[in-house]
Amino acid sequence: MLVIIDGVDDRNLASGTVRAWLPGVVSGATIVVSLRAEAAEIGEMRRQGWHIIELGPFAPPEIEELANRFFAPLGRRMDLAQIEHVAARPRSALEREILLNEIRCVPRFEALDVTVGRLAGLPDLAALVDAAVDRLETEHGGAAAAILRALALAPDGVDASVASMLAGGRSAQLPALRLELLRQALESLVLSGGNRWTLRSAAVRDHLMARLFPNGAEAARAGIVVRLSQVLESPGAAEEVLRQLLILRRWQDIARLLADPVVFDAMTRRARQQLRAYWARLHEASTIDRVSVYRAWSAGAPARRRAEAASLAEDLGDPDTAQALAETVIAEVPGDPYGFAVSTLVLARLAEARAEFTAAEALLARLADEPLRRASPEIAAQAAVQRARIALARLGPDAAGEAVSAAAARVALSGNDRLRAITREIEGAIHLGSGNLKLAEAHYKELLAIGERLADLAVLAAAETGLARTALQRGRRRNAAENAARAIRFARIAGDDRILQDALGVSARIAIETNDLDRAGELIHERRGLTKQIGDRIGQLEADVDYARWYTHLGDHAEAARIIANASSSARSVGLDHLAKRLSHLRSDRIQS
Repeated sequence: MLVIIDGVDDRNLASGTVRAWLPGVVSGATIVVSLRAEAAEIGEMRRQGWHIIELGPFAPPEIEELANRFFAPLGRRMDLAQIEHVAARPRSALEREILLNEIRCVPRFEALDVTVGRLAGLPDLAALVDAAVDRLETEHGGAAAAILRALALAPDGVDASVASMLAGGRSAQLPALRLELLRQALESLVLSGGNRWTLRSAAVRDHLMARLFPNGAEAARAGIVVRLSQVLESPGAAEEVLRQLLILRRWQDIARLLADPVVFDAMTRRARQQLRAYWARLHEASTIDRVSVYRAWSAGAPARRRAEAASLAEDLGDPDTAQALAETVIAEVPGDPYGFAVSTLVLARLAEARAEFTAAEALLARLADEPLRRASPEIAAQAAVQRARIALARLGPDAAGEAVSAAAARVALSGNDRLRAITREIEGAIHLGSGNLKLAEAHYKELLAIGERLADLAVLAAAETGLARTALQRGRRRNAAENAARAIRFARIAGDDRILQDALGVSARIAIETNDLDRAGELIHERRGLTKQIGDRIGQLEADVDYARWYTHLGDHAEAARIIANASSSARSVGLDHLAKRLSHLRSDRIQS
C-alpha cells in the first residue's frame, strides 16, 4: 500500500508538535509519503519505528506531473460555459449519469474543455456507452472487456466472484484491489449492489450485445463455459455455466454437470433451489431423465451425497430413484448418522405420499435416537414437522393442533426458516379447514414473506396456493386466479411437483366456479397424471374430488357419484379418515368443496 498525505503543514489539525494526521499504525503500508515534514515530526516517526526515506528536490516537470496525476482531479471544477454545454441537450437520467462520469474521469485538467465539448456533443445513449466502453478498455484492458461481455450475456447479472474469475488470467481470479478499481470504473454502466453485478438498463445491454457480438453470442457463451468449467468449485461458477448451457440448449452437458459430484455438493449447500430448477427445466425441454442418473451413485458415492440426491429426487417427483438411493444408505452398517437420518426422512415422506402412515410413523420413530439428534440438530424438528403433516392429512384440521404445536416448538429451537415455512403452511391449512379465513390469510402472508426473504420459489408457490384457496373461499375469484397462476409458475420453475399438483387443483376449482369447464378439464387431467407419476396418493384422491365436481357441472351426476364413492372407499382403506368423512358428506347432485 502506498499512502500519500497532503496538507501536512496545516497547524490547525492538532495542538502540540505532532500533527493529527500522523498515524500510529498503518496496517500493511510500506511507504507513507508526505510533501514536507518538520524535524519534530520526523523524530516522532523514528520513535514510533518508521523508516524515513528523504527524497531530494523535485524538478519542475516532476512537480507538474505529480500534481496532474494526484491532485488536480481532486480540485476539478467545470466553469459556467462548460456546464451550459453539458446541459444544452435534453437527456435521460442514465445518459446524463454516464456523461458526467466520463467527465469526472478526464485525467488532466488541461484536457477538460476539449473533452467536455466532445462528450456533450454525443447524440444519444449508444454513443455515450461507446465512449465509456472505449475508456474502460483503454484503462483496464481485457479485464473490462471480459466483464462487459459476461454482463451483456446475463440479463440478471453475474456473481462478483464469477466476474473476478472471468476478468482474471487463465487460471486465476483478478486480484481484489484491481477488481475493486474496475468495479468503481464501471459504476456508470453497472450496478454492483451486494454480491451481484448487473447492467444498469436493458438499453445498455442491447447496445453492448450489438457492439460486442455482431455475429452472434454462441462462441462467447461457449468461452465462458470453458473458462468457468475449470473452477466449478468456486462460488457461482457452476450456476453460471448451467445458465449458459441452458441458453445454448446443450442438454447432455447440463445432465452431466448436474450429476458432477463437485457441482452437486456445492449447489446442495448454497443453491439447492437452482439445482432443482435446472433439473426441472432439463426434463421439460429434453428427452433426458432428470434424476435417474443419480442411481449410478448407489455403489461408490459417499453416503451423504447419496442421501442428498435421494432428497432431491423426492423433491423432483422421482420416488423410485429416491427410494433406491435412500435404501442403500440405510443398509450400510455402521453408516453415516447424518446420511441415515436424511434417508430415513426421505423414506418417511415417500410413505406418507403413498398414504402408508403406519410405515411413515415407524420410520420417524427411528430418528428418536440420541446419536442421530447429535448428528443433525434439525432432525428432531424435521421429524416433528412430518408428524404434523401426517396428522393433518389423516385426522383433519380439528385434530392436528397438538402435533402442529409440538412441531412449531421444535422448529423454533432449530432456527431453520425452511422448516418454519412448512409449519406456517400447515397452520394456514388448519385455519382454512376450520373456517378461520383471517388467521389463514395471515399465516399464508407470513409464509410469503419467508419465501421472499429466502428467495425460495417453492415456498412462494406454497404461499400463493394458500392465498388462492383463502381468496376463493372469500368469493374473490379474480384474486384467487392471480394467486394460483403465480403459484403454478413458481412451482414449475422450482421443479416442485408436489406443490404444483396442489396449485393445479386450486386453479381447477377456480375454473369450475367460473364455468370455464374446458380449462378445468385440462387442469384436472394434468393434476391426475402428475400425482400418479410422483406417487402422491392423497393428491390423487383430491384430484378425484375435483373430477367429480367437474362432472357435476357437466350434468353427469351419475359419473360424479361413482367417482366420489370410489374415492371415499380408497380414502377409508388407507386411513385417510378426515378425507373419507368429507367425501361421505358430498352429494352427487351438488358437489361442494
